[in-house]
Amino acid sequence: MPNLTAWPTAAQLVETLNSRGLVLPDNGSAQGYVDQAVRAWENLCGFGFLGDGTSSDVLYNAPGNPLLHLGRWWSSITAVAVGVSEADPTGTALDIGSNCFLEQSPIGKIWGLTFAPLFGGCLESVKVTGVTGWASSDAGDADYLPDDAWQAVLNYAAALAMDDSRQMQGVVSEVKSADVTMKFAEPADHMQFADAAMKRLRAASAPYRIIQF
Repeated sequence: MPNLTAWPTAAQLVETLNSRGLVLPDNGSAQGYVDQAVRAWENLCGFGFLGDGTSSDVLYNAPGNPLLHLGRWWSSITAVAVGVSEADPTGTALDIGSNCFLEQSPIGKIWGLTFAPLFGGCLESVKVTGVTGWASSDAGDADYLPDDAWQAVLNYAAALAMDDSRQMQGVVSEVKSADVTMKFAEPADHMQFADAAMKRLRAASAPYRIIQF
């Protein structure tokens, strides 16, 4: 079972390659492949995925309409204040559920705020307090990663390594004639495995992509 409190490790990538009878390509970095796969996942989703489970403040510009798109997923929001400035870093607290409403995904991740009534404001005058990231959680619980996200990232990292290995070594073929065996290498298709893995990565990331308008 994968460790769902963190992205795949370099050692887990090497283990996955070895289980397929493969090794890292010369000068290849296992951690580099994992990092590249994580960046691809986060680019598809539109935000940094694995949070640290701690509450923090994020400042937003006052919206020009009742809906404030937060630009990232939030696992929880505990406070919203408006009229924040350098002179007044506290601002005026809003009552969540009365004059400020959470816009959420079907499983409770928050992507926006709706204000009623609409208010005026300036740059960075809205302060949102809570836990950001899809994988963050509250009350000291461990962070988690959905297993499909973890597996998709590992598979893509492995595919990147496999393609690099094939590019360096070529595709080895073997021809036998009587008692003679000949082996030869042919050029490999560029990014053959990674392209297929990227399709699976895109499909796996679909439920986690940030909502856009």
